[in-house]
Amino acid sequence: MLMKRFWSNASRKRDGAIPWPAPTRRCSRPFGASASSWNPWHARGEESSGITLLFQSFGYKNGTPLDADFVFDVRCLPNPYWEQSLRHRSGLEQPVIEYMEQHDEVHEMFEELKRFLQTWLPRFEREDRTYVTVALGCTGGMHRSVYLINRLATHFAGLGYKTQIRHRELK
Repeated sequence: MLMKRFWSNASRKRDGAIPWPAPTRRCSRPFGASASSWNPWHARGEESSGITLLFQSFGYKNGTPLDADFVFDVRCLPNPYWEQSLRHRSGLEQPVIEYMEQHDEVHEMFEELKRFLQTWLPRFEREDRTYVTVALGCTGGMHRSVYLINRLATHFAGLGYKTQIRHRELK
């Protein structure tokens, strides 16, 4: 497209001089402001509204999400799928929640994920990130990852973060 505009402008000149193409947009950052210290919200007279956390569960059998900032594998946790009564339920349902909460390693995983995110999210905020996507995967994306994503989202919403939840495999 740039070349098309270039040649169309060049053909309009009668003196044979080839004009420099006009810029497609103006730089909205003030001259001399570094990219790390400048916040585009301030240019519009608004304050930054903070970081939004998108928590996404997924099943490895359908591939990992390509747009996640952090991807964690929770297939090492006890799997409700192998309990016949839980197989066709999801991590949103009380019987699966109760199953997950009776295992110490599930609580340990939650605490480690929480600690990791609480350590690193403020650094993303300092870099003026507007969102961070955290994805947790298990085999089918129905039980373990769903349960932990809901628990993490609830925790971080309680800390004042804006949160969104997406369960990719739940229809």
